[in-house]
Amino acid sequence: MVFSSIVFVSWFLPVSIILYFILIKIFKINIELQNIYLIVLSLIFYLYGAHKEELALLIVLLLFNYFIGYFINQKSSKVALFLGITINVLILFRYKYPELVFRILLFKNPNEINSIFPLGLSFIIFHCISYIVDLYKLDKQEKYLSKTNMINYMSYILFFPKLIQGPIVRYTDMKNQLVYRDISYENFYYALNRFIIGFCKKTIVADTLGGFARNIFSLNKLDTPTAWMGVLIFTMQIYVDFSAYSDMAIALARFFGFKIPENFQYPYVSKSISEFWNRWHISLGNWFKNYVYFPLGGNRRGNVYLNILVVFLLTGIWHGNTSIYLLWGLIHGLFVMLEKTKVYKKISQKKGFSVFGWIYTMFVVSIGWLCFILPDTNALYDYIKVLFGITHYSDIQLGWQLFYTPRILFYVILGIAISVIPASDKYKTFVSKLKKKESYVLISNIVLLFLFSLGYVFMISNGYSPFIYFKY
Repeated sequence: MVFSSIVFVSWFLPVSIILYFILIKIFKINIELQNIYLIVLSLIFYLYGAHKEELALLIVLLLFNYFIGYFINQKSSKVALFLGITINVLILFRYKYPELVFRILLFKNPNEINSIFPLGLSFIIFHCISYIVDLYKLDKQEKYLSKTNMINYMSYILFFPKLIQGPIVRYTDMKNQLVYRDISYENFYYALNRFIIGFCKKTIVADTLGGFARNIFSLNKLDTPTAWMGVLIFTMQIYVDFSAYSDMAIALARFFGFKIPENFQYPYVSKSISEFWNRWHISLGNWFKNYVYFPLGGNRRGNVYLNILVVFLLTGIWHGNTSIYLLWGLIHGLFVMLEKTKVYKKISQKKGFSVFGWIYTMFVVSIGWLCFILPDTNALYDYIKVLFGITHYSDIQLGWQLFYTPRILFYVILGIAISVIPASDKYKTFVSKLKKKESYVLISNIVLLFLFSLGYVFMISNGYSPFIYFKY
């Protein structure tokens, strides 16, 4: 089920929230019953349109990691921890890289085996690993209090706002909220505003930009201006789309009393690739930092450059099972390694470098996003040759004039505004002054109601439009 679908917005969300508030405010159910309600809700959400194989795998993962957690809780077993991590990684590997597993390891043709990639598996596996690792790290008193409660455990893994596409929430960040959380009208009002903003970003802006991107990247032959417009459009689309999902996920969690971490901090204002990764998909970066980079030694022991390279190669592999994603991770890793050198640090301190830093960062990031929309490295190579004028086609049927229209330019500018303007101090000052005015609440509610109505119209007209990160 997609957050921006008619079924979710019109039925699932309002019914689930109304029932939740009735159960809490009228029937006064305890936290354990609240968690059971959320588990049932999350299963309904996940099973909507899911395959039988996906359900079976989900049950296997839930049971396996619960019992691993039980042994870790009882005896702090390193063997259980190692087994749990290994099996989780192997399951992810088997479904994410079936060709490698079946052809090389099992000596079978992957085309002969019916294999699907279960929805949200990468995120589910990472949450399972977080659970068993964080449980192992808890001291004895905290482990005693946790007691590997099945209901709390299932609530953490299955919680539907983060289930399919994150944010990836560490168990330690959520475990206390599984036993106590604040259900208030203030949280509800915040969540409603945040959800509408994310919903409109997705339906009005991201999906429209996605239509433009499909038109450009479906062309067999294109000219250089059109190629650059494709890069710009997709750069805006992938941020607006994914940040919209995160807005909606954070809002949905808040509806039910949970506060989950932010996933974006306006990454397109970054002045280095390192800064970009502190602002982009923050929950994924923190996961790799806590469960891979620090255990490898981080900045303190071992070869820091090797540690960085391993993390980014794994980041690329996590995103996809083809060499183009590995290349993407390698490129980002190499630039982060470069920014760790003394030469770069010295140069970056010079006056005026920040402008250059932003330009080179956005160049690397934007070109890198081509790995997410082009099918393979050959297509990437051909596209880059067109970008830089190395390849010219004399028989182009659709020239750049068709893609530099007022409508396309308007949505690109809108995407840029969403990506950059809210990060500025002037914007923050303007909003803070605006909030002090008596008419602010009334006007903002009217604007949000109008935007939601407009977003609903766009949702109906665009039809089914999954988020870009659903396939990861």
